[in-house]
Amino acid sequence: MTSDTEILAHWLGYGYAFDLGRQPGALTLTPGVGLYGYGQRYAISGGGQESNRDFTSYSPMFDAELTWYPGGRVHVSGGLMLVLDDLLGLSSSTDAID
Repeated sequence: MTSDTEILAHWLGYGYAFDLGRQPGALTLTPGVGLYGYGQRYAISGGGQESNRDFTSYSPMFDAELTWYPGGRVHVSGGLMLVLDDLLGLSSSTDAID
């Protein structure tokens, strides 16, 4: 028996940065909106039989990034991405059928 799986996640978004100060130690907050895509493909074969499944979903998303500039060319950042597929009913389950 052999199997092959491919998973792909990608997103495209737009954000606008708000500087919360100009001195060293300042923060920048960047909220944004965008489109998130997820794809999965897998195949399994063995015993002379083969089965394939393919699933692709696109959903709207919100994101935010907070960046801290402690000084010089160094920065530290963290982000949060909220994908709205379940909330809007855009995701669907994959059922295996014999």
